[in-house]
Amino acid sequence: MTAKQYLQQAFGLNKNINTALSEISRLRALAMSITGVSDGVVSSGISDHVGNLAVKIADAETALNAEVDFYVDLQREIREKIESMPDNNLRLVLRKRYVDFKKWEQIAVDMEASFQWAHKLHRRALREFEKMYFS
Repeated sequence: MTAKQYLQQAFGLNKNINTALSEISRLRALAMSITGVSDGVVSSGISDHVGNLAVKIADAETALNAEVDFYVDLQREIREKIESMPDNNLRLVLRKRYVDFKKWEQIAVDMEASFQWAHKLHRRALREFEKMYFS
C-alpha cells in the first residue's frame, strides 16, 4: 500500500458511511409511510412488512456503527501520523486533503498558493509521508 492509498482510505469510508446513512433514512421513511391501518387495526401483512423493515434498519445501523468505529480510529491514526511530520506546510496540505477532505481549489486558496503549487507540495508531502511510514 502506498502513502496515498493509505490516506485515501478515509475518503472511501466517509462515502460509505454517508451512503449507509441515506439508506437507513430511506428505510425509516418507508417504514413510516406504511400505514395499513383500517378501523384501528393493522393488517398482519403490513405488520410483517414493518417488522422486516425494522430488522433491516437494525442490521444496517449495526453495520454502520462498526464502519463508523473503524473510520474514527483510522482518522485518528491518519491525523497523528500527519501531525508527526516535521514540515508545517507538508502537514497542512495533507491535513486539508485527507482529514478535512477539501478540494484542491480550496486547499490552494487556504494556503495562498497556486493550484499547481498545492499539487507540487502534495507530491512532496506524500514522498515524505511514504519515507516516514512505508519504507
